[in-house]
Amino acid sequence: YAFTGYARWQINDRWDVFAGNESLKPYQAEERFFRRLCQPSMGWPKALAASLAFRLYLAQRDAFVRAAARTVFKLRRIIAQDHSSQGGASRRGETAATYLEQLKTTAAEFAQALHAGRTAARAMWGRTRSPQLCGPNEEMLNADAHRLKAWREWLKAVSRNPAIIAEATPVCGAWQLQFMVHNFAPAGQKIVVEQRGPDGLWRELASRFTMEFRAQTARPRSKCKREFTVPLTTFRPSLRIALRGIGAVAISHITVTDGVVIQRRRDFSRKKILGGPITRRGFPDFNTLINQAVLPINLPQ
Repeated sequence: YAFTGYARWQINDRWDVFAGNESLKPYQAEERFFRRLCQPSMGWPKALAASLAFRLYLAQRDAFVRAAARTVFKLRRIIAQDHSSQGGASRRGETAATYLEQLKTTAAEFAQALHAGRTAARAMWGRTRSPQLCGPNEEMLNADAHRLKAWREWLKAVSRNPAIIAEATPVCGAWQLQFMVHNFAPAGQKIVVEQRGPDGLWRELASRFTMEFRAQTARPRSKCKREFTVPLTTFRPSLRIALRGIGAVAISHITVTDGVVIQRRRDFSRKKILGGPITRRGFPDFNTLINQAVLPINLPQ
């Protein structure tokens, strides 16, 4: 269970880019694995025990953030059914309230996990660094604390006004762009999602390098694929997927959804290759500021 690669590290910077369709089971299994290792009966040395405790927090965060986004989508579907049906709305309303209470409970539980993660981070830092300074791991957890606070405040606001469930949240957007990135020829690729503004200029919404730093993607060919999701504020903005850096990737299963309505490209399941083979002589021009290829996202009207 290596916590490596930009796809895993993205959660260190933001929580609203994991509202996708990938299974939660691998993340839940990872959490159980580290929870077992952190049992006091294991008798680890203090340094290793602190490292494992911090790693447990990372696993808990992965499962928590992804599950929260999926539950928001589920709440939107329940509320949409309430508005579109006659009779039985009260029963579904109670179900929505149940899910909302579950989100509040899991947020409170994660607050405890965050506290334990901070304790572990301080213990790791204090063994070799000045206790008067704040280490990078603890700074990351401070940012997580701000995101968790925003999430819990949003849950309170939804309790008062369920209508805002359709708006952007700390764990997903009002709409979410979802697609798969197939890293079939590992190199130095960077995937960028851009939106065109009223002035005609394209601006970056989110980006991520494809590097995994694992043996499976340190070969000329790979079967590695990762989900990429981006929060959106409007239904049909002018969007495109761009490739920067060097190499090629394939894009498939392009979808935009708010959890209720799902819009797919007609050829959504077919792979679209962006980029080309890298040079095998000399040094490549590794430029991550200029688009090497773009794929317009044309959704059905």
